[in-house]
Amino acid sequence: MTSIDDLLVNLGPWHYWIMIFCFLRGFPTAYHAMAPTFAAPSVDHWCTKPLLLSNWSTERWKTEGLPLVDKGKGRWRRSDCEMHPVRESSGEIRILNDTAVPCLSCDYDVTDYTSTLTSQFDLVCDRIWLRATSQSMYMVGVMAGSFFYAHISDWYGRKTALTLALPMPLIGGLTSTFASSFQVYIVGRMLASFGLGGLYNTGYTLMNECVAVKHRALGTFLVSVGWTVGLLTLVGLAWVIRNWFVSKFHKRIAKGASKRRVTFLDLFRPSLRKSSIIMAFMGIFDSLVYFNQTYSSILLGRNPYLSFTLTSASELPGWIASVFFIRYVHRKTTYIVMYSMQAAGSAIIACLADELWWLQLGFAVLVKLGATCSLNVIIVHMSEIYPTEIRTLATGFARSHIRALGSPSGG
Repeated sequence: MTSIDDLLVNLGPWHYWIMIFCFLRGFPTAYHAMAPTFAAPSVDHWCTKPLLLSNWSTERWKTEGLPLVDKGKGRWRRSDCEMHPVRESSGEIRILNDTAVPCLSCDYDVTDYTSTLTSQFDLVCDRIWLRATSQSMYMVGVMAGSFFYAHISDWYGRKTALTLALPMPLIGGLTSTFASSFQVYIVGRMLASFGLGGLYNTGYTLMNECVAVKHRALGTFLVSVGWTVGLLTLVGLAWVIRNWFVSKFHKRIAKGASKRRVTFLDLFRPSLRKSSIIMAFMGIFDSLVYFNQTYSSILLGRNPYLSFTLTSASELPGWIASVFFIRYVHRKTTYIVMYSMQAAGSAIIACLADELWWLQLGFAVLVKLGATCSLNVIIVHMSEIYPTEIRTLATGFARSHIRALGSPSGG
């Protein structure tokens, strides 16, 4: 009996358009997910000097007006969020060095970034939690979108799901760009991530279903590398655009349509329950490592653009290595090798002193390589163990990013 894989054994023009689409869909996904790395980075800041000291230089104000604080490991530096009170009495200006008060406003270092969300909305000191919350809410949107569009995809088809998902990143992106408050910015990010959750997972499913088994490693590689190329081009855009904020099958089969619609609970049928749970836990580890290494990469080294570029570029050999592992290495062996690499590398990074930033960066590249390789293998593995009618739903569950909610604050 002829199977669908027998009909798709050779690649043709129809496949190429699908491949191009799935490759390009990685660009907006990467831009939306990782833009806050440069748009809302951790920026050096200090209390704004009072008007009484307007004739003082910034360096003098930092030296005399900011208290020293212990940053741990015997390191002392000037406070980012407190200052000594300044008083004027009888025409004499005095700095009360024995007390400290919170900053009323902050000035920011513009060496690497001219204008960011951090400085626009003062996301420092007692408002620093808003940066991590923004990225966590983005992941909530991705999670919700993954589940929603997974059902749409499995019920009504891949094309319908993609058609509904595509406008959301544009609407959300425009909302975020012209946001008048940080709360509106977060809402825009959630709208974009809701659509990207469907775009991301449905693209993987579409690619794996439109090519024969022997081509799935190549197809998954192309889908994944679109994300990586997006990350690398994001660095170029971040370098040029320093101001990140602007103010002010073709027929429906009747038999298939009449079948019972699958739901999230079908992932936990007796025959699939074990696989679903294991895949979810594997995804938790992979994404916590992947997103934490990506978000925190700009903190390693002296140049945030170079650090982000190196860690992002390490995904390319990871995707290439995944093609080899998918075709020639047993799945279990692959997972053991890749997870051991990630665990060992992460542990070493945590133990290294900050002065050894070049060594931290080297291990971060190694960890990122292992994470990207294992993520790619998981995608193909899932297409092998789940039936077609539940495949997108399964991919959405395992890659819904609920596991990455803690990553934004992990760096």
